[in-house]
Amino acid sequence: MRNSRKIYFNQLKAATLLALFTLSGHSVAASSELPTNGKVVVGTGSISQSGSVMTINQNTDLMAINWKTFNVGADSTVNFVQPNSYSVALNRVMGSDVSVIQGKINANGYVALVNPNGILFTPTAQVNVGGLIASTLNISNKNFIDGNYIINGSSSNAIINQGNITALDGGTVMLIAAKVKNEGTIVANKGNVSFAAGSKVTLDFGGPVKVQVNKSAVDALIENGGAVQANGGVVYFTASAANTITTTVINNTGIIEAKTLSTGEKGEIYLLGDKINDRIVVGGKLDVSAPKGGDKGTINIDAAFIEYITASSKSSSTATINIETDAQKDAQTDAQRGFFSRQLASSNTGIKIQSIEDAPTAAGGDEDSAEVQKTNEIVINYLGDGINLPD
Repeated sequence: MRNSRKIYFNQLKAATLLALFTLSGHSVAASSELPTNGKVVVGTGSISQSGSVMTINQNTDLMAINWKTFNVGADSTVNFVQPNSYSVALNRVMGSDVSVIQGKINANGYVALVNPNGILFTPTAQVNVGGLIASTLNISNKNFIDGNYIINGSSSNAIINQGNITALDGGTVMLIAAKVKNEGTIVANKGNVSFAAGSKVTLDFGGPVKVQVNKSAVDALIENGGAVQANGGVVYFTASAANTITTTVINNTGIIEAKTLSTGEKGEIYLLGDKINDRIVVGGKLDVSAPKGGDKGTINIDAAFIEYITASSKSSSTATINIETDAQKDAQTDAQRGFFSRQLASSNTGIKIQSIEDAPTAAGGDEDSAEVQKTNEIVINYLGDGINLPD
């Protein structure tokens, strides 16, 4: 009885969290603790179950399975046994239930989970894979087979991670939906972590830009209050809102870490919105430091409005933050830009203001008055004037 109550409570909590993040009120499956009614529709493989453990043996590099539900209970495990680390197992949910991952998912290759109803990784979730793609947008079997990773759909539901997701070194973690929220921990060292918010997205595993939003979504939003780590790799957040008023599309209050490795691989962080109405709110900690020597990485921020900037830097060489915005260029005054410069300078984070075009000047002073001269400085490059400042 106690175990039943615990399961029911966890499912009720999951449903409440999903509803709060506007997942269109779809219900959470009340009984399934493992995926149900799986059918292989691309490639070959087998599905077996022993107690609370499900094993999916994949025989071909590409395999797609249609499921009625895809849930993993807190005491349950789903193991994918794949030909190699580049193999991809596409799992598509055909039913109407949100996917709730409370237990373990293990794979030596890539696992893709597609559910338009929404996906929740709870605090007890443990995902250890070669790579993970979780999306509320769909991909056709033809595009999957042909390697055209174009995914699209009209779902307004969310992906929420509260658990622990880890990819192998050099692997990828991608969360793609109209709304993406991370409150847990995601690690993909030497690889990349990408969040994308939109209604049509293209993935390119061989290109420098792994994910691109091709079509906006209403109220698109990426929120990170957890920890994202891709040391020696790339963290890439991109969102586009189909709204006619200014809308926050990326809000970071957590930790984003892409440190330089001892072997020299630098990290990069991208926070990208469109240049019409999208706003990016940057708080928390952005860390592209080089604690074991070498050059620091780069932080790139691009949107119509940027409301708050903070950064952390601890080693001796220079990191760069590129800020590019075009909106409200005429409305932004020298005094506002000067205030922003002084705010950064007074924050004692070792930040140096540097302009590529028109250097922001502190009101009543010169450019040097807005600079902090330290060896462990971060250089902020202004590529435009549309910096939106907090009150």
